Amino acid sequence: MTAPPRLILVLVSCLIRWAGAEVGQSYRLYAWGRLFNDKLGAAAQHTNRPILLATLPSGLVKPVAQAPSQYVSVVTAAGLASGLPSGHGGLFTWRWNQHTAAIPSPNAWLNKSALVRLAAGHSAVAAVMSDGRLYTWGSNHAGQLGKGDFRQGTVDVPLHVSIPGTAAHMAVGHNYMLAVSHQGRVFGWGRNDHGQLGIASRQDQYAPQELRTLHGLGITHVAAGMSHSLALGADGTVYAWGYNEDYQLGLQDRRERLVPAVVQGLPGNIASIAAGAHHSLAISKDGVMYAWGCNSYGQRGEGNPAQSGGTHRLDVWSEDQQLLAISQVVAGTWHSLCLTENGHVYAWGRCDSQQLGLSSPCPENGFIALPQRVELPYALGTVMDMAAGAAYGAAVVVPPT
Repeated sequence: MTAPPRLILVLVSCLIRWAGAEVGQSYRLYAWGRLFNDKLGAAAQHTNRPILLATLPSGLVKPVAQAPSQYVSVVTAAGLASGLPSGHGGLFTWRWNQHTAAIPSPNAWLNKSALVRLAAGHSAVAAVMSDGRLYTWGSNHAGQLGKGDFRQGTVDVPLHVSIPGTAAHMAVGHNYMLAVSHQGRVFGWGRNDHGQLGIASRQDQYAPQELRTLHGLGITHVAAGMSHSLALGADGTVYAWGYNEDYQLGLQDRRERLVPAVVQGLPGNIASIAAGAHHSLAISKDGVMYAWGCNSYGQRGEGNPAQSGGTHRLDVWSEDQQLLAISQVVAGTWHSLCLTENGHVYAWGRCDSQQLGLSSPCPENGFIALPQRVELPYALGTVMDMAAGAAYGAAVVVPPT
């Protein structure tokens, strides 16, 4: 059996789209928390303040996808670094196995065509190309690559996964995957011990299976946690299913759901969703954030770590006590990040690995429940994308034009 790759850095995935930017203009990739990178001079490093890890090619950065992961990815459509003609999407990854080093390197297989979406999970990666074709690679011990078998081992060459129609969005959880077609149909495969595939069973699946309960609801996005899943409908309704011991389904009880159910207590205008290991987040179209699920490390944004059912509104305040609208949210394993309308990143949750990006020490209880501003170099530009993983945070800073 081939040994699984040693994935050494967990970062951000972003789409860099050519927009007539000046050649030589750089985009900065910052990271903080528990980082594994040979350029830091040690096998493992904890850094409480964001450090510059890489500069990216010219272009306009637009968020694509992020998930708790142990994989680094940067997608470029400018073609400057990959050598492709302008307008083609290329994939650069940071990882460590027998083939690649811990520096940005292009993925030769996927750089043959335009890549538009990317998702990374615990041990596998999925990518959607501009023609709607879906590819996966990584570990397959639970069938999470969707290649039609449970053969263990690592797949380094991206494999095409066939679903009816064309893929528009995807999410990668802990040994399972979800995909949404342009027709709004949802498919899942891989680990299913808690019903996280939403197909009315607990049997693992080695090929895509449709979530028939969601058929006809116009699903646009999905999110995957450790063993629970979320879906967002075009009408702003959020659905949840899978593991529910920590109330991460937002259903006022701890019963697992084998098929999707409507999350309770949310307005009908949700625009974005995110799933951590055992907690969930959402943003409404008017910039209000909601949280529910596990709060053992304050990742739900409440000072009391006790678990409770239902969703709650989570407000973020500026230093001068102004209520801030939220434009983006991501969930790490035990911590959370959000991006405010004024371009600042706020973090809360577990902090014992410095994953909140704060210079202040982590309290003895190991978490900070109220959102705190991450100490990024905001004077250098605008934060356009961010990500959170097991014990890290990352952000792309774009210089002013």
